[in-house]
Amino acid sequence: MATPNEGKSMKKILQGTLLLLLSGLCGLGLAQSPAPATPSFTLTISTAKNTFTTGTDIDVDITQKNISDHGIYHVAIAMGAGNIYARRSISTIVHDSKGSPVTETPLGHKVHGTEPHIHPNGGSVFSARTVIPPGKSYHYVIHLSQEYDLTHPGKYTIQAKERDAWTPQYPWVTSNVLTITIKP
Repeated sequence: MATPNEGKSMKKILQGTLLLLLSGLCGLGLAQSPAPATPSFTLTISTAKNTFTTGTDIDVDITQKNISDHGIYHVAIAMGAGNIYARRSISTIVHDSKGSPVTETPLGHKVHGTEPHIHPNGGSVFSARTVIPPGKSYHYVIHLSQEYDLTHPGKYTIQAKERDAWTPQYPWVTSNVLTITIKP
């Protein structure tokens, strides 16, 4: 049996331990995850019109604007064994009106790097970097109807995305979402 002094000491030890545990738990509650990093660039996409006829070319304008205080790069890669094609660092995402991904054409598979039977080390690879200074933009056009099967009438959504290699955590930067209609 504990003496009164031992009981007081034990009580103080338990109170101290409880206080330490509670302060640790409070500290966990107050701890914050790091704030999301500000991206180095923005992506904007547009088309000349929103309604197209089946079989017509659908060109999408992509603008990558540097909103950082340092230069960034737009990167393009040319690769392939005997079949040279360009591959972009910016990806496009196309869905039909049901939200399903639209089938890529053979060229689309090459440009997007999604060929089912591609050998990762086959052929030559060349890359080109274009510097985008702070506050400036890089603009180019992609021929969406050559990369995706857009032969079926209906509504489609288009979005572009790219990883921000100049920002910690490499966040995805996504563009606005375009909706287009394809009529027969």
